[in-house]
Amino acid sequence: MFNSKKNREKHFECTVTPKLTALKGVSVKLSNLTIVPEVADGVKVYRIVSWTQDTVPEKWTLVHPVTHENILVSIFSSAKIEGAGLLVDDKECWSKFESVLRDLAPENIRFSFILTKSI
Repeated sequence: MFNSKKNREKHFECTVTPKLTALKGVSVKLSNLTIVPEVADGVKVYRIVSWTQDTVPEKWTLVHPVTHENILVSIFSSAKIEGAGLLVDDKECWSKFESVLRDLAPENIRFSFILTKSI
């Protein structure tokens, strides 16, 4: 459920296609994440980044527990985006998602993410 300044509550679910090959076989619980909008290959994407300091988000989502590489996970609506992420195929749902982010301002968003080995 998303809370919005304009509408007290916005609730919707989007089906996503996980593109998380870099995290195959990994289970993690991540907290204190935020979203940073960017443009990649001419397409808007939302980077899920760790918020480990009071004022500046990191440039990664997590440190891989085995390889110790910084992994950046994104949310996007174009299959041409490469890298780890969650693909939202449904254009109507993507539009709702972007609307919520405009209402909330991405820098004010904090959330948790659980990834299980089943991916």
